[in-house]
This record gives sequence, C-alpha cells and structure tokens, in this order.
Amino acid sequence: AIWRETRLIGRASTVKSTTAILLSGESHETPSLGRGMVELPDDLREGDLLAIPCTGVVALRDVRARPQLEDDTVTPPELDTAELTWLAQLA
Repeated sequence: AIWRETRLIGRASTVKSTTAILLSGESHETPSLGRGMVELPDDLREGDLLAIPCTGVVALRDVRARPQLEDDTVTPPELDTAELTWLAQLA
C-alpha cells in the first residue's frame, strides 16, 4: 500500500488534517501491516470510505461482485467474507 496517498472519498471535508493510524482486522485493534500512519481530515468518522492506493494491477472483473453459482460454494482461500463484502460495496 502507498500509505501517504490515502484519501477520504465520498464526501468533502474542509477541516485541517491530522495524523491517523489505520487499524486492520475484525477486532480493529491491530495496526495495519507496514506504515499505517496517514494524514486524514480531523472529522473522520466511522463509515467514511478511504481510498488506499496499492502497487500492481488488478482488473475490474477481479474485484466486481459476481452472483454465486450453485456449484460454486467454496470461497477462494485468499478472500475472506469481510473482503468479499467490501469488494461488493465497490461495485
């Protein structure tokens, strides 16, 4: 991830920025891997969307939610339920 390029998306904020530490995991107690300290608006609140650029290339078809077929009941091991929910919200 390119942490310094993290941005708030989906709403405008006119307040000054402050240093924030991004947390990961379901417990929201574990600091993100790498350098998760970023500058974000001081009025950041739960439910806000953040765009975190990452290196590499991902095709849109790889992140769009697709209907699950009856015989396709196994979730790929590299994606857990939380990631699939998050990706579905992007579509």
